[in-house]
Amino acid sequence: RRTPRVLYPTLASVALVAFQGWLGAVVVSTDLKPIMVTLHMVLALVIASFLIYDTLEAYYLTRRAESDRAAYPAKASRWIGGLWILSIVQVVLGTEVRSGAETAARAFPLWSSLKWLGQVGATYHLHMTIGVLLAVATLFVAYSIFKLSEKPTLMVRWCLWSLIILVSAQVIFGIAFMVSGLTALLQLFHLWGASLYIGFTLVLISALGKSGEQLVQSSKGIRPAVALTALAVILMTVGAQGVIGQAEKSRQVQELYDLPAFSFVDQNGAPFGLEEMKGKINVVDFFFTSCHGPCPVMVVRFEEFYQKFAHSDKVRLVSITVDPEVDSLPRLREYAAAHGVADDR
Repeated sequence: RRTPRVLYPTLASVALVAFQGWLGAVVVSTDLKPIMVTLHMVLALVIASFLIYDTLEAYYLTRRAESDRAAYPAKASRWIGGLWILSIVQVVLGTEVRSGAETAARAFPLWSSLKWLGQVGATYHLHMTIGVLLAVATLFVAYSIFKLSEKPTLMVRWCLWSLIILVSAQVIFGIAFMVSGLTALLQLFHLWGASLYIGFTLVLISALGKSGEQLVQSSKGIRPAVALTALAVILMTVGAQGVIGQAEKSRQVQELYDLPAFSFVDQNGAPFGLEEMKGKINVVDFFFTSCHGPCPVMVVRFEEFYQKFAHSDKVRLVSITVDPEVDSLPRLREYAAAHGVADDR
């Protein structure tokens, strides 16, 4: 209680946790509205940042001896502070991308995850670009601090290596999203990685700020490094766009031929042909009601599709009997009713 820099952030954390509980209820009541999800995430990171700051201040009240022998580049704390700000922005953008993709998935359930991301628009491309920039900047800053420091503490060395490992993992996750889509498990690890990265930058800022001496380094070599960083960002961005293009191309369905005109009848005796199929996504199979081979398996899959796309009038499931002499209209109606068909989908 006698140390305000420990006391006040602790009290702020208590108040913010209570507010976060209320905000969580609001997020649910607004049906996961993207802006509310983003605010909820940002507040969580702020609370975690306060707690990390408290822990570090308490730690360094009794651990000054080791850090007093260390010396770091004059602007090292500012470099890491820039990474912290950039990572917060990246998490905010990532939350917006995820919410936007989920909204697109509900509206277009048959699309690939890359098309869902395409619906997000500029936010998605900005998230990718900043991710590449953050990865390159992290490697550059970590290398610079390692090279220019004198007797860096164990805390600083661990934090720098942690940032390198985490940012490398984030790049791998990003490539995995392009190739395999937005799987839930990868999204979870991606967010964990980002949150840990933010935490380690805070620890590193505090560790650098507690040193006994700050080195004043020459600016020689900075301009070539900036130029190389810019070139790396451009090359990585172009490469990422190429991966996206190839992944999207591999998901495109080949157009084989045009369906010729035909005219049948449905189980209710109404005409059904090519004209009735136009304007919808038609999934077609061929069966007969007395089949005991693959037909029951196909019917089970059709029932799953029928339930999954109950919200959409654009998806139609068409089963054509290959045994019309046995499969009379009454028999087809009975068969359809037995499998829960209640409309013309």
